[in-house]
Amino acid sequence: MRDFVVGRATVADVTGLAPHLRAADVAEIRAASGLDPVQGLVRSFDLSTHVWAVRDAAGRPIALWGVGPLSLVDGRGCPWLLAADAFEALGPDIARLSRPFLGAMRDLYPRLENHVDARHRKAVRWLSWLGFTIEPAMPWGVEARPFHRFWI
Repeated sequence: MRDFVVGRATVADVTGLAPHLRAADVAEIRAASGLDPVQGLVRSFDLSTHVWAVRDAAGRPIALWGVGPLSLVDGRGCPWLLAADAFEALGPDIARLSRPFLGAMRDLYPRLENHVDARHRKAVRWLSWLGFTIEPAMPWGVEARPFHRFWI
């Protein structure tokens, strides 16, 4: 039995989640963009055409993920996911939902690509499990830390 709901994200979800982001997500935002967690989450939300929220039984956001355009001509989109520590407890349920949501993103943007911080090993494993090609880590972002480019 699930103790969470998934739906369209709102600005309230962004402001509710930002102070509770996982340490790995905070580190990734800073290394990639130099932004603080609130700014990074707001930017991801604002640049996306579709954003979904995972909310706990009390309605609090525990994860947001979305996709925005990289190139409408080429059908390329940029997927992302940022979450609170509570998201980790939903592992098997989220895994079951991941592939249908990946399919929905690919209906919007047939080619998806982004970068993931090499230090965020759980995220790298999850992306690989979803079928993304994971390239070798290379310096990327404002801190020039090792990031993997991933695509499908």
